[in-house]
Amino acid sequence: MMKKKLITHAPKVRAKTRIIAALALPFLITAGCITNEGRNIGEHPSDLGALNSITIGDATEDMALPDIEQNPSISNYVKYALLNNPGIRSAFKEFRAQIQRISQAESLPDPRITYGYFLSSVETRVGPQEHRLSLSQMFPWWGKLELSAEVEKRIAFVKYEEFRAARLDLVNRVKNSYYDLYFTRRKTNIIEENIQLLKGYLSSVLAKYESGSAEYSDVLKVQLEIDNLKDALISNRELISPLVARFNSMLNLEPGAEVALPELIDYGTLSDEKPALLNTVLTENPAILKTEYLTEKDKASLALANKEFYPDITAAIDYTVVGEPRMTGVTDA
Repeated sequence: MMKKKLITHAPKVRAKTRIIAALALPFLITAGCITNEGRNIGEHPSDLGALNSITIGDATEDMALPDIEQNPSISNYVKYALLNNPGIRSAFKEFRAQIQRISQAESLPDPRITYGYFLSSVETRVGPQEHRLSLSQMFPWWGKLELSAEVEKRIAFVKYEEFRAARLDLVNRVKNSYYDLYFTRRKTNIIEENIQLLKGYLSSVLAKYESGSAEYSDVLKVQLEIDNLKDALISNRELISPLVARFNSMLNLEPGAEVALPELIDYGTLSDEKPALLNTVLTENPAILKTEYLTEKDKASLALANKEFYPDITAAIDYTVVGEPRMTGVTDA
Protein backbone atom coordinates (compact mmCIF):
# COMPACT_ATOMS: atom_id res chain seq x y z
CA MET A 1 0.00 0.00 0.00
CA MET A 2 1.50 3.34 -1.06
CA LYS A 3 0.83 6.40 1.08
CA LYS A 4 2.56 9.45 2.45
CA LYS A 5 4.59 8.98 5.56
CA LEU A 6 3.52 10.96 8.63
CA ILE A 7 6.30 12.97 10.21
CA THR A 8 5.51 13.22 13.89
CA HIS A 9 8.85 14.07 15.50
CA ALA A 10 12.13 15.86 14.81
CA PRO A 11 15.51 14.08 14.61
CA LYS A 12 17.00 13.22 17.97
CA VAL A 13 19.97 15.07 19.38
CA ARG A 14 23.04 12.97 19.95
CA ALA A 15 23.18 11.52 23.45
CA LYS A 16 26.44 13.16 24.43
CA THR A 17 25.02 16.66 23.85
CA ARG A 18 21.45 16.11 25.03
CA ILE A 19 21.94 17.30 28.63
CA ILE A 20 23.93 20.43 27.84
CA ALA A 21 21.58 21.31 24.98
CA ALA A 22 18.66 21.15 27.37
CA LEU A 23 20.40 23.60 29.70
CA ALA A 24 21.20 26.00 26.89
CA LEU A 25 17.91 25.69 25.01
CA PRO A 26 16.11 28.69 26.58
CA PHE A 27 18.96 30.90 25.37
CA LEU A 28 19.93 29.18 22.12
CA ILE A 29 16.37 29.11 20.82
CA THR A 30 16.56 32.90 20.68
CA ALA A 31 19.76 32.87 18.64
CA GLY A 32 18.14 34.71 15.77
CA CYS A 33 16.98 37.41 18.15
CA ILE A 34 20.46 37.71 19.65
CA THR A 35 22.05 38.09 16.25
CA ASN A 36 19.60 40.70 15.04
CA GLU A 37 19.26 42.82 18.13
CA GLY A 38 22.84 43.23 19.32
CA ARG A 39 23.21 44.75 22.73
CA ASN A 40 19.44 44.74 23.25
CA ILE A 41 19.59 41.09 24.28
CA GLY A 42 22.92 39.44 23.54
CA GLU A 43 25.48 41.82 25.03
CA HIS A 44 25.81 43.20 28.50
CA PRO A 45 26.21 46.97 29.09
CA SER A 46 29.11 48.03 31.25
CA ASP A 47 28.27 51.66 31.99
CA LEU A 48 25.36 54.05 32.40
CA GLY A 49 25.54 55.25 28.81
CA ALA A 50 25.18 51.69 27.54
CA LEU A 51 22.23 51.10 29.85
CA ASN A 52 20.50 54.19 28.49
CA SER A 53 20.83 52.88 24.93
CA ILE A 54 18.83 49.71 25.66
CA THR A 55 15.52 49.53 23.78
CA ILE A 56 12.51 47.30 24.26
CA GLY A 57 13.14 45.50 20.98
CA ASP A 58 15.45 45.96 18.04
CA ALA A 59 13.77 49.34 17.55
CA THR A 60 12.13 52.10 19.55
CA GLU A 61 8.98 51.62 21.62
CA ASP A 62 6.79 53.65 19.25
CA MET A 63 7.85 51.74 16.14
CA ALA A 64 4.96 50.40 14.02
CA LEU A 65 4.18 46.75 14.59
CA PRO A 66 5.40 44.41 11.82
CA ASP A 67 2.90 43.04 9.30
CA ILE A 68 2.27 39.45 10.42
CA GLU A 69 -0.47 38.86 7.87
CA GLN A 70 1.49 39.50 4.68
CA ASN A 71 4.80 38.26 6.08
CA PRO A 72 4.11 35.59 8.74
CA SER A 73 7.76 34.79 9.41
CA ILE A 74 8.84 33.75 12.87
CA SER A 75 11.09 36.82 13.16
CA ASN A 76 8.09 39.08 12.55
CA TYR A 77 6.04 37.23 15.14
CA VAL A 78 8.86 37.55 17.68
CA LYS A 79 9.25 41.27 17.00
CA TYR A 80 5.48 41.77 17.23
CA ALA A 81 5.38 39.99 20.60
CA LEU A 82 8.31 42.01 21.99
CA LEU A 83 6.70 45.31 21.02
CA ASN A 84 3.12 44.43 21.94
CA ASN A 85 3.34 42.14 24.97
CA PRO A 86 2.25 44.08 28.11
CA GLY A 87 4.49 42.05 30.41
CA ILE A 88 7.60 42.97 28.42
CA ARG A 89 6.60 46.64 28.27
CA SER A 90 6.07 46.66 32.04
CA ALA A 91 9.47 45.08 32.71
CA PHE A 92 11.11 47.57 30.34
CA LYS A 93 9.50 50.60 32.00
CA GLU A 94 10.53 49.32 35.43
CA PHE A 95 14.10 48.99 34.18
CA ARG A 96 14.05 52.50 32.69
CA ALA A 97 12.59 53.95 35.89
CA GLN A 98 15.47 52.44 37.86
CA ILE A 99 17.99 54.18 35.58
CA GLN A 100 16.48 57.53 36.55
CA ARG A 101 17.05 56.71 40.22
CA ILE A 102 20.81 56.59 39.63
CA SER A 103 21.09 60.33 38.90
CA GLN A 104 18.79 61.04 41.85
CA ALA A 105 21.00 59.02 44.19
CA GLU A 106 24.21 60.79 43.18
CA SER A 107 22.70 64.27 43.54
CA LEU A 108 22.63 66.36 46.70
CA PRO A 109 19.35 66.38 48.60
CA ASP A 110 17.02 69.19 47.65
CA PRO A 111 17.73 72.45 49.50
CA ARG A 112 15.14 73.55 52.03
CA ILE A 113 13.61 77.00 52.35
CA THR A 114 11.83 77.69 55.62
CA TYR A 115 9.70 80.68 56.50
CA GLY A 116 8.70 81.46 60.07
CA TYR A 117 6.33 84.06 61.53
CA PHE A 118 6.47 84.92 65.22
CA LEU A 119 2.98 84.93 66.70
CA SER A 120 4.53 86.32 69.83
CA SER A 121 7.47 88.53 69.00
CA VAL A 122 10.77 87.75 70.63
CA GLU A 123 12.20 90.93 72.10
CA THR A 124 15.84 91.68 71.45
CA ARG A 125 18.01 94.67 72.22
CA VAL A 126 17.54 96.06 68.74
CA GLY A 127 13.82 95.29 68.42
CA PRO A 128 11.22 92.48 68.26
CA GLN A 129 11.76 89.55 65.87
CA GLU A 130 8.80 89.32 63.44
CA HIS A 131 9.76 87.02 60.53
CA ARG A 132 12.48 84.53 59.74
CA LEU A 133 13.59 83.04 56.40
CA SER A 134 16.00 80.11 56.29
CA LEU A 135 17.87 78.39 53.45
CA SER A 136 19.61 75.10 54.27
CA GLN A 137 21.47 72.43 52.33
CA MET A 138 22.40 69.01 53.66
CA PHE A 139 25.75 67.54 52.55
CA PRO A 140 26.12 63.78 53.09
CA TRP A 141 29.43 62.56 54.44
CA TRP A 142 32.16 62.09 51.86
CA GLY A 143 31.58 58.97 49.79
CA LYS A 144 27.93 58.46 50.65
CA LEU A 145 26.60 59.87 47.38
CA GLU A 146 28.97 57.80 45.29
CA LEU A 147 28.04 54.61 47.14
CA SER A 148 24.32 55.40 46.94
CA ALA A 149 24.63 55.86 43.17
CA GLU A 150 26.60 52.61 42.92
CA VAL A 151 23.84 50.71 44.74
CA GLU A 152 21.19 52.13 42.42
CA LYS A 153 23.35 51.39 39.39
CA ARG A 154 23.72 47.73 40.40
CA ILE A 155 19.97 47.53 40.94
CA ALA A 156 19.54 48.92 37.42
CA PHE A 157 21.72 46.10 36.08
CA VAL A 158 19.58 43.63 38.04
CA LYS A 159 16.42 45.13 36.52
CA TYR A 160 18.03 44.89 33.10
CA GLU A 161 18.74 41.19 33.56
CA GLU A 162 15.16 40.66 34.77
CA PHE A 163 13.92 42.48 31.67
CA ARG A 164 16.28 40.44 29.46
CA ALA A 165 15.12 37.21 31.11
CA ALA A 166 11.50 38.16 30.42
CA ARG A 167 12.39 38.85 26.79
CA LEU A 168 14.24 35.57 26.38
CA ASP A 169 11.39 33.68 28.01
CA LEU A 170 8.84 35.33 25.71
CA VAL A 171 10.92 34.66 22.59
CA ASN A 172 11.37 31.06 23.70
CA ARG A 173 7.63 30.58 24.28
CA VAL A 174 6.65 32.32 21.03
CA LYS A 175 9.00 30.13 18.99
CA ASN A 176 7.95 26.93 20.73
CA SER A 177 4.27 27.77 20.28
CA TYR A 178 4.89 28.77 16.65
CA TYR A 179 6.54 25.43 15.84
CA ASP A 180 3.91 23.45 17.78
CA LEU A 181 1.16 25.12 15.78
CA TYR A 182 3.03 24.66 12.50
CA PHE A 183 3.69 20.96 13.09
CA THR A 184 0.10 20.32 14.20
CA ARG A 185 -1.32 22.01 11.11
CA ARG A 186 1.19 20.29 8.87
CA LYS A 187 0.42 16.92 10.40
CA THR A 188 -3.33 17.55 9.99
CA ASN A 189 -2.87 18.36 6.31
CA ILE A 190 -0.83 15.20 5.73
CA ILE A 191 -3.46 13.08 7.47
CA GLU A 192 -6.16 14.60 5.25
CA GLU A 193 -4.09 13.84 2.15
CA ASN A 194 -3.49 10.28 3.31
CA ILE A 195 -7.22 9.77 3.85
CA GLN A 196 -7.92 10.89 0.30
CA LEU A 197 -5.20 8.55 -1.02
CA LEU A 198 -6.64 5.62 0.92
CA LYS A 199 -10.14 6.37 -0.29
CA GLY A 200 -8.87 6.14 -3.85
CA TYR A 201 -7.04 2.93 -2.99
CA LEU A 202 -10.24 1.57 -1.36
CA SER A 203 -12.11 2.03 -4.62
CA SER A 204 -9.44 0.00 -6.37
CA VAL A 205 -9.58 -2.79 -3.75
CA LEU A 206 -13.38 -2.91 -3.94
CA ALA A 207 -13.19 -3.27 -7.71
CA LYS A 208 -10.76 -6.15 -7.33
CA TYR A 209 -12.97 -7.74 -4.66
CA GLU A 210 -15.99 -7.57 -6.93
CA SER A 211 -13.99 -9.18 -9.70
CA GLY A 212 -12.82 -11.90 -7.32
CA SER A 213 -9.12 -10.97 -7.46
CA ALA A 214 -9.01 -9.68 -3.83
CA GLU A 215 -10.20 -10.91 -0.46
CA TYR A 216 -12.76 -9.07 1.63
CA SER A 217 -10.14 -8.87 4.38
CA ASP A 218 -8.15 -6.56 2.10
CA VAL A 219 -11.14 -4.23 1.96
CA LEU A 220 -11.49 -4.30 5.76
CA LYS A 221 -7.81 -3.48 6.25
CA VAL A 222 -8.10 -0.35 4.10
CA GLN A 223 -11.33 0.73 5.78
CA LEU A 224 -9.75 0.21 9.21
CA GLU A 225 -6.75 2.32 8.23
CA ILE A 226 -9.07 5.09 7.01
CA ASP A 227 -11.02 5.01 10.29
CA ASN A 228 -7.79 5.23 12.30
CA LEU A 229 -6.66 8.21 10.28
CA LYS A 230 -10.04 9.90 10.75
CA ASP A 231 -9.68 9.50 14.53
CA ALA A 232 -6.18 10.99 14.35
CA LEU A 233 -7.52 13.85 12.21
CA ILE A 234 -10.18 14.70 14.81
CA SER A 235 -7.59 14.66 17.61
CA ASN A 236 -5.25 16.97 15.70
CA ARG A 237 -8.00 19.42 14.78
CA GLU A 238 -8.98 19.67 18.45
CA LEU A 239 -5.41 20.69 19.30
CA ILE A 240 -5.28 23.61 16.86
CA SER A 241 -7.72 25.96 18.64
CA PRO A 242 -5.90 25.90 22.05
CA LEU A 243 -2.55 26.32 20.29
CA VAL A 244 -3.85 29.35 18.38
CA ALA A 245 -5.25 30.90 21.59
CA ARG A 246 -1.96 30.35 23.46
CA PHE A 247 0.06 31.84 20.60
CA ASN A 248 -2.19 34.91 20.30
CA SER A 249 -2.08 35.54 24.05
CA MET A 250 1.69 36.04 23.85
CA LEU A 251 1.20 38.57 21.04
CA ASN A 252 -1.58 40.32 22.98
CA LEU A 253 -4.13 39.49 20.27
CA GLU A 254 -7.67 38.13 20.41
CA PRO A 255 -7.65 34.38 21.25
CA GLY A 256 -9.44 33.47 18.04
CA ALA A 257 -7.40 35.69 15.70
CA GLU A 258 -6.19 33.87 12.60
CA VAL A 259 -2.52 32.89 12.69
CA ALA A 260 -0.92 32.93 9.26
CA LEU A 261 1.86 30.40 8.74
CA PRO A 262 4.16 29.84 5.75
CA GLU A 263 4.01 26.65 3.73
CA LEU A 264 7.52 25.68 4.75
CA ILE A 265 9.77 27.02 7.51
CA ASP A 266 13.51 27.02 8.05
CA TYR A 267 14.31 25.13 11.24
CA GLY A 268 17.79 26.59 11.56
CA THR A 269 20.71 24.75 13.12
CA LEU A 270 21.79 23.99 16.69
CA SER A 271 25.43 23.61 17.56
CA ASP A 272 26.24 20.29 19.20
CA GLU A 273 29.65 21.38 20.46
CA LYS A 274 29.69 21.07 24.24
CA PRO A 275 32.18 23.93 24.92
CA ALA A 276 30.14 26.35 22.82
CA LEU A 277 26.93 25.40 24.59
CA LEU A 278 28.55 25.70 28.02
CA ASN A 279 29.94 29.11 27.14
CA THR A 280 26.50 30.28 26.01
CA VAL A 281 24.88 29.08 29.23
CA LEU A 282 27.47 30.82 31.41
CA THR A 283 27.68 34.11 29.50
CA GLU A 284 24.09 34.61 28.38
CA ASN A 285 22.09 33.30 31.34
CA PRO A 286 20.35 36.30 32.96
CA ALA A 287 19.91 34.41 36.25
CA ILE A 288 23.68 34.02 36.65
CA LEU A 289 24.41 37.63 35.72
CA LYS A 290 21.62 38.87 38.01
CA THR A 291 23.23 37.01 40.92
CA GLU A 292 26.57 38.65 40.17
CA TYR A 293 25.02 42.13 40.10
CA LEU A 294 23.15 41.43 43.34
CA THR A 295 26.45 40.48 44.98
CA GLU A 296 28.04 43.73 43.81
CA LYS A 297 25.00 45.67 45.02
CA ASP A 298 25.25 44.06 48.46
CA LYS A 299 28.94 44.98 48.70
CA ALA A 300 28.14 48.61 47.89
CA SER A 301 25.24 48.57 50.37
CA LEU A 302 27.56 47.27 53.09
CA ALA A 303 30.09 50.01 52.39
CA LEU A 304 27.30 52.59 52.49
CA ALA A 305 26.04 51.21 55.81
CA ASN A 306 29.54 51.63 57.26
CA LYS A 307 29.47 55.28 56.17
CA GLU A 308 26.28 55.85 58.16
CA PHE A 309 28.46 56.03 61.27
CA TYR A 310 29.66 59.45 60.10
CA PRO A 311 27.37 62.47 60.44
CA ASP A 312 25.91 64.45 57.60
CA ILE A 313 26.63 68.18 57.45
CA THR A 314 23.97 70.84 57.01
CA ALA A 315 24.79 74.42 56.06
CA ALA A 316 22.08 77.04 56.61
CA ILE A 317 21.55 80.77 56.27
CA ASP A 318 18.91 82.52 58.39
CA TYR A 319 17.53 85.97 57.72
CA THR A 320 15.44 87.50 60.50
CA VAL A 321 13.22 90.57 60.12
CA VAL A 322 13.42 92.73 63.26
CA GLY A 323 10.84 95.41 63.95
CA GLU A 324 11.43 98.94 65.17
CA PRO A 325 12.94 99.13 68.69
CA ARG A 326 10.65 100.27 71.45
CA MET A 327 13.33 102.62 72.75
CA THR A 328 14.88 105.45 70.81
CA GLY A 329 18.61 105.89 70.35
CA VAL A 330 19.45 102.14 70.19
CA THR A 331 22.67 101.61 68.32
CA ASP A 332 22.75 99.03 65.47
CA ALA A 333 18.96 98.94 65.33
